[in-house]
Amino acid sequence: MKFEYAPEDIPEKVIQVLRQFSLHSDSGQKDAGKVFEMVVDKVKYDIAANQPITMVLPAFPWKNPNQDKVIADGIDLGEELGLAKLNHLCEEIAKVYPYGARLILICDGPVYNDLVGVSDEGSYEYGIQLRQMAQKKRFSSIHFTRLMNLLGLGDGEKLFKADYLRLMPTCRETLMSSAYFDTKFDIDHELKTNPDTKITFDSYFSRISEDLRWSKGLDPVIKEDQVLYAAEVSRMAKTMINRLIVSGLRMIRVPNSL
Repeated sequence: MKFEYAPEDIPEKVIQVLRQFSLHSDSGQKDAGKVFEMVVDKVKYDIAANQPITMVLPAFPWKNPNQDKVIADGIDLGEELGLAKLNHLCEEIAKVYPYGARLILICDGPVYNDLVGVSDEGSYEYGIQLRQMAQKKRFSSIHFTRLMNLLGLGDGEKLFKADYLRLMPTCRETLMSSAYFDTKFDIDHELKTNPDTKITFDSYFSRISEDLRWSKGLDPVIKEDQVLYAAEVSRMAKTMINRLIVSGLRMIRVPNSL
């Protein structure tokens, strides 16, 4: 296969493409450059092996139930634009690296959906619609996998719907079991000592505050009481961080991926 650029120049060309698609590039944050420094070795690994550069992204877990933010219960133009941009990223990398790139989407619905009042079935159907859209629009650089695949519970892409739904509670239980989760982890201490965790918590708190009211399973008493509602939002944000840490570690274990 013919290389337009010298092999030693390709990693930097790929990083330039990633910068073009990254919000960090124009954020002004002093540590933004470290994001790209961290992936150089993985990019070089794929290039040396003459294989597509593999990226992993946890995203598209379910449709937001907040009707102030969405226009329908199913996928729409928002999802199409999101998938199109990710596919375009891979296409741009292919312009500087002949073996191209692929992006694995981990639709991590089971991590959080029970917390925000999204049913297991609703999360499953949303994932199916995403896959159908990617196929219809020929977003060929996008691949899908499910959290249960990473946990070794089965191939979620091949399971029948009924079998998949039966496994979702097991998926959450396994995720938070002692095999993966440090039971000594203290989220309150982490929030006091780790600025990054605090930023994540504040982001979750803000979004949950807006969306939780639309949850079908929320106690009306909590919904109407500002103090109780804030306490529930805080509890939920902390639980989400606990699960985020564990699921994030599982995603990092996807071999040689960004």
